[in-house]
Amino acid sequence: MLSSSQFSDLKAFLVSKNLQIKDTIFIKYDFNKESCWNRLDEQGNEKIEIIKMSFQKHISDFNAQHKDAIAYNFREPGNRINKLKLWDSTIIIDDLYFLKNLLFKKKRECGTSVIILNDGSYLLYFLVIHILNF
Repeated sequence: MLSSSQFSDLKAFLVSKNLQIKDTIFIKYDFNKESCWNRLDEQGNEKIEIIKMSFQKHISDFNAQHKDAIAYNFREPGNRINKLKLWDSTIIIDDLYFLKNLLFKKKRECGTSVIILNDGSYLLYFLVIHILNF
């Protein structure tokens, strides 16, 4: 649960980025120096562009369909990030590490996501990748 001060600071941060605030806020956060999409970087620029556009459409469609919720993609500053994230101009850079320090303190490969409700409660979640050797 965010304190009332933290929640106010979060809203002020989003407004400072010219972003909307709704009852439910979804944020996907990617970290610099992670290797989640390394294999995709090897697939060629055209394929990366197609996947990037698909991610952008997914966020846009979600935001258009949900009047009480909004989704944003953020990433940590830096250039040691995969092409998929580096080339996506719709991903907002957390230039002052505000979100990282508030919510995304523990780096996870493939990033971390959060759902924030209008009372300041939140749920962090992340993808767990298991590689099985047979």
